Amino acid sequence: FTAQTTPNSRTRFKIITIKNQTAVAGTMLKMEQQQKSIVLKNNSENYGELIIYSVSGSILKRLSFSSNSMINFSTADIQTGIYLVKAFTNVDEITEKLLIR
Repeated sequence: FTAQTTPNSRTRFKIITIKNQTAVAGTMLKMEQQQKSIVLKNNSENYGELIIYSVSGSILKRLSFSSNSMINFSTADIQTGIYLVKAFTNVDEITEKLLIR
């Protein structure tokens, strides 16, 4: 997922989801939502970053994570809505659509 400016807001995003799939096969990153937090498991030797985007494409939060770690990022300070969450290292990347309540 890359945020870009586009003159036509109708073609700004294309969201494709697969029910109950939280990790891409072969990736070392796994993400899931638990109550008011996002749990990210990084099973690689690489540091990375997690970015939470609004559906309009603006960045709400940008957080770093370390190698071989499991991190719990709080979403308590984010309003109810649908968001895109992207986690990436220099070799892996996953993007999830999340409903925060």
